[in-house]
Amino acid sequence: MTFRQMRATLIAGSLFALAAVSLLPAAGLAAVIGKESRETFAGHAQRTGVSPLVLRRRFGASGLLECPGRLSSAQVVGNRWTILTSAHNILDDKGRFPWALDTCVFVVTGLDGRAVEYRVSTKNWRIGTRRPDRNRYQDWAVLTLEVPVEATVEPYSVEDPGSHPVPQRGAVTVIAASHDNWRRRSKRVASIENCRLRSIRLKINGRRNLMGFDCDTGKGASGAALLIRQRSGYRIVGLAVGERSRRPGAAYDGLRHFNAAVPMHRRIVAAVKAVERERLTDRSTDRVLLPPEFR
Repeated sequence: MTFRQMRATLIAGSLFALAAVSLLPAAGLAAVIGKESRETFAGHAQRTGVSPLVLRRRFGASGLLECPGRLSSAQVVGNRWTILTSAHNILDDKGRFPWALDTCVFVVTGLDGRAVEYRVSTKNWRIGTRRPDRNRYQDWAVLTLEVPVEATVEPYSVEDPGSHPVPQRGAVTVIAASHDNWRRRSKRVASIENCRLRSIRLKINGRRNLMGFDCDTGKGASGAALLIRQRSGYRIVGLAVGERSRRPGAAYDGLRHFNAAVPMHRRIVAAVKAVERERLTDRSTDRVLLPPEFR
């Protein structure tokens, strides 16, 4: 066997091993890869020389989604009414809503550093699947707020990947609103971290592609956006949903053991646009909007 044939065999074996391992439950999302590199906004500002005000302007769309007994990450997209998060953040393990959506609040930090709460609306929403534990590729949710966030918040963009390809191993920034494993910090302290995509060809149990990334995470980081910078601002290329491993129980190294994200795909982009359109035309003031498969 030639070296090239041996190499191809090893790669094929590695991919098979990766595909055969299940994604760990997103509720257990907690992976520190290598050296701890999450920073507070104040710490990041001090290290980089970028003022906290500039950071709040850049990343003011990232926030905390707080539902009864549950903290997770979400962000403003498209217009100032719409937020994007993971479906498992608002569903129980049987695919049901354990509480009314309007018992949840979305919390962002204003330019003055104060936390501002916005109640989630029971109208104009979409989810990718009722069983995200079985289909992580559709583990996303588009929700609306009862009132828009303040005008100083610059929403992140979501783009059709067909016309705006995702870089194979590009640098990303992750703003996670909550953690349970970060230097004994409060679960409400947001982190900022720069890291890299590992792959956009991960398959979980033979299903559609997920993205690997090597930022650190903890419970509460689910739903956090993977961001890349563009001329017009920041664009979301993925949503953190869980951890991925060829060797469960081994140390997290970013190669055999890393975090996984749902890449932005056409169905998510279409859902954001549909919810925005419905909100603007106020066509659903008296009914809950279900995805097509639930109508």
